[in-house]
Amino acid sequence: MSLARNGAAFIGITCIRRSQIMQINRATLFLQFAATGFLLAACSTAPSTDGKPRVTAEEAMVRFQAAKCCLSLAEIAPSPLEAERWLPSTDEQPLLASPAGKGFYTSFVLPDDDKTYYFRVESFVSRTDEASAQVVVPLVLILNKDFSVSRASSPSTLSYLPEKRIYGERESLYLFAKIDRKATPKEKYIVVTTFERLLGQELNLAAISGGDVMLIPIGKTVAASRTPITRQGVTLRSLPVGEVRLRYLPSMWEQPASDRSIRF
Repeated sequence: MSLARNGAAFIGITCIRRSQIMQINRATLFLQFAATGFLLAACSTAPSTDGKPRVTAEEAMVRFQAAKCCLSLAEIAPSPLEAERWLPSTDEQPLLASPAGKGFYTSFVLPDDDKTYYFRVESFVSRTDEASAQVVVPLVLILNKDFSVSRASSPSTLSYLPEKRIYGERESLYLFAKIDRKATPKEKYIVVTTFERLLGQELNLAAISGGDVMLIPIGKTVAASRTPITRQGVTLRSLPVGEVRLRYLPSMWEQPASDRSIRF
């Protein structure tokens, strides 16, 4: 009896230990899964803000008008390539004079090699109230080694991303840029600035064939092939200051699946 009891006790202890081990393993897997989710969330493209504007439209225009004018393209000092750069939002940096007028800017210089580089430029929409929102309309310039303009984007090359709360993505305008140093060895710099002619204007979004979206000034005649997007009656106002990010995409998982997504 004693042996049986001891054996039963031993089996019971063994079962408890195995159960505890299984629970520990499950807990470990859960923690690993949670940690992975946390890291993915931390590495997501969504900015840390809550969608509310950092500055009012009036403050944005005051900062723009107070900024020193202006650097030429040849006078900029591009930053070495890094993960991301944000468009400045203060008047401490001189404005840049570009083919689209003057504006705040940020930039990268590419290494001397023959690699291909991908970038994503994102301008996040900030809601001011239920009926209006504000955004910076970004201009992307690809410059040659001598700082001459090789390529320039336009408002029609921007794509529209609606808010996706489940993925933590904010409403934004964006575009992809690709620089193939082997095919175009003269292209050396990427610059993000703004369209001065659009500052202060109220903008609508319009859908065009293929599901793409473009910006149009309110009141402008729209071709029959384009359908205005109401966005629940919300009006976008173009400002010189906002949340604009120039992001380097070194990983193939971040890069566009097709070059057809690169529209300039």
